[in-house]
Amino acid sequence: MPTTEPGAAATPPAPWLDRGAGVRLLLVAGLLALAAYGLQERWQGAALPLLARVVDWIEPGDQTLALHVQRQDGEDYFERIATPDGRHVYATRAATGYFVQPLILAAGLLAAWPWRRRRELLFRCLLAAPWVVMATALDIPMMLCGFIRQQELEAFDQQSLPWLVTWADFMLAGGRYAVTAAGSAAAIALACQAARDEPGPARAARGGGTPPAGPRGR
Repeated sequence: MPTTEPGAAATPPAPWLDRGAGVRLLLVAGLLALAAYGLQERWQGAALPLLARVVDWIEPGDQTLALHVQRQDGEDYFERIATPDGRHVYATRAATGYFVQPLILAAGLLAAWPWRRRRELLFRCLLAAPWVVMATALDIPMMLCGFIRQQELEAFDQQSLPWLVTWADFMLAGGRYAVTAAGSAAAIALACQAARDEPGPARAARGGGTPPAGPRGR
């Protein structure tokens, strides 16, 4: 077994050797998933005004006729009925579970990666918060708009592929998980770097760092 010399600071284990990472990820993600399921009617109703505003911002030329929650085969969907030109009406929908998936995944990843102090965990959560909010607020509205553009392509046999259609295909293929994981990884890396760059006296004041040298002999 490796030994530590008396008076020397113990070296923390490598983060990737932490056996509790998987347990923390499953615990945090599981608790948030259960909370989202139990409170789904509340957050679904609260999300509708936000989704409507974001949809109108993404596609100001479209007229949204209805935006509501619809249940089919035991699963809830955000359904949007809109017309881009006042003549043709399209209906699109996206599973409501997509709305909370970025939050659940990000919280699990942020909690899974080990931290040395609580303030490091808090800092990484603050760094990841804007990214998670943006991913949550834009994901479903951009998909709903992209599905309408997809229906227009099929109806009118257009040659150009709108970027919203590409984005919707990317998110359905797992892009939301990649985007969330990238933002969480960046927040963890920045928080770890900030903890390493913290001045020595500040670490010593909390018990870390290298202890002061003993008295010199004459």
